[in-house]
Amino acid sequence: CNKVVGGVAPTLTSVVVIVLVVVLVEEVEE
Repeated sequence: CNKVVGGVAPTLTSVVVIVLVVVLVEEVEE
């Protein structure tokens, strides 16, 4: 179970970071 959580958590974190970056970039371009 620990291995599964350790593999999923970083992926979710990366997705969140990418989304935040995209939102910030779109706001800056405006």
